[in-house]
Amino acid sequence: MRIIPDPEGGHIAIQMEDPEQTIITTLLADVSQLLSADLPEPDDDPFLRLVGHLDPDQDVQRPTDPALLRLLPDADSSDPQRSAEYRRLTERDLRESKLHSIRIALHSLGQHPGPISLDSTAAGAWMRALTDVRLVLASRVGITNDEDAERLLGGDADGSETSEAILSLYELTTWLQEHLTQFMLDGLPDAEDDHDEPDHDDLGDSGAGTDAGGDADADGDDGLGGGDPDSRAQGDHG
Repeated sequence: MRIIPDPEGGHIAIQMEDPEQTIITTLLADVSQLLSADLPEPDDDPFLRLVGHLDPDQDVQRPTDPALLRLLPDADSSDPQRSAEYRRLTERDLRESKLHSIRIALHSLGQHPGPISLDSTAAGAWMRALTDVRLVLASRVGITNDEDAERLLGGDADGSETSEAILSLYELTTWLQEHLTQFMLDGLPDAEDDHDEPDHDDLGDSGAGTDAGGDADADGDDGLGGGDPDSRAQGDHG
């Protein structure tokens, strides 16, 4: 896998082999399914779509799947009532926002064969989608912080084939997210327009800790063991 900047600016391209494309597509689709499984059908009435989540009788359950809880964390782990109210007001929008980023990434993958061309908007969606993929993978192997990631990636996993496979996928998606983030920070498209510059909100949801999600740091580190990209001009993985 390689990431190549457009010499004239405006886009970057991800070059993937067919097996790599299949892996990334499957991971994105799996997270999409996880997020949409309990999502209610949208109301036909536009007004109800807008204010339906304000219904005080609406029941929004806290996720029981640890991976989904990482994607949709509690607002305050010390205050279940406050967290439940916050979840009722925001969870549907948060799910739909995450699904939107995944759809953008899947759409660009559908343009294969050939390099996958991304402008700043698509690259931002990719970074957010990859953050969610990494959160799910991290949850499956017990990564909650940088120390966990370093320990497990350093060989201190349980040795099962499943864990090794998940850690390999985690490492691959970490590499891809880091390099996309670095390209964005180094001045991807529309950097001359302040309103189009990527800010922290465009760099994905945080995976640091287990209680609440924030935004990824400016260097692409979301607290799940990512390091600095080894190349700013061109990435090469695998």
